[in-house]
Amino acid sequence: MASSFCLLTSVSCILFLLLCAVAGAEELSHLKQAALLNEANQAFQSALDSPDAREAEAGYRKAFAAFESLISGGCRNGKLYYNLGNAYFRINDLSHAILNYRRALQLMPGDGYARENLRYAQSRVVDKIETSGKSALARSLFFWHFETSLKSRTIAAIVCYLLVWALLIAAIFVRARPLRWAIAAAVVLVVALSISCALDHYSRRHYLEGVVTAEQVTLRKGNGLSYEPQYSTPLHSGAEFSIIEVRGHWFHIKLSDGKSGWISDAAADII
Repeated sequence: MASSFCLLTSVSCILFLLLCAVAGAEELSHLKQAALLNEANQAFQSALDSPDAREAEAGYRKAFAAFESLISGGCRNGKLYYNLGNAYFRINDLSHAILNYRRALQLMPGDGYARENLRYAQSRVVDKIETSGKSALARSLFFWHFETSLKSRTIAAIVCYLLVWALLIAAIFVRARPLRWAIAAAVVLVVALSISCALDHYSRRHYLEGVVTAEQVTLRKGNGLSYEPQYSTPLHSGAEFSIIEVRGHWFHIKLSDGKSGWISDAAADII
């Protein structure tokens, strides 16, 4: 019982620090933001209804310009990135569609529409890069870590933490084996959720991912055009990667199949 108290005390500090980190205050919508959102939605709907391809493309471009103005003005939420991804997808800009669907899923990991649209956009890119077996297994086993938001896991951890204390207080008055098992299960949940939140918070600060936005780019053996190509075939628009290192205007990237190399930052965008 004493060890449970010590563990809970140490974990509590992590929980409340994480809550402060993810629960930043949102600004209230200003009139200009509301006007931009209305403009974007109207332009998108007009484009959907237009029988003329050129007019439709102009409408989609007007829509994502307004969405991007909202984002650059400090308005960031999952639905906004999702709508931006849809606008890019409609003009067949798969790289920016994937980029914004990925950004949307960072804020709302469990959203089925964003996940399905991302998969469809990914199915249409040139490069079909397979995920390594270990990564696929990890995502399958720890789906609750990858498909729920950091904020929701932090709140769940705090709820479990408070539940543990409630059960510990109840254990003072009721001596029952099931109650001890319930305390142990709640402690395991608190620890698992705390580790998940800490890893997520750390990875967002130190582990970057990106998408190739250029039509095609050559993976090189070093951070400069003087270095030889790493592979005979280039990467194409929409290819996704993780960033190992940044040197000046060059990214050292790693693909999901384990291949790696250097590309210019002008050829890609960070998620």
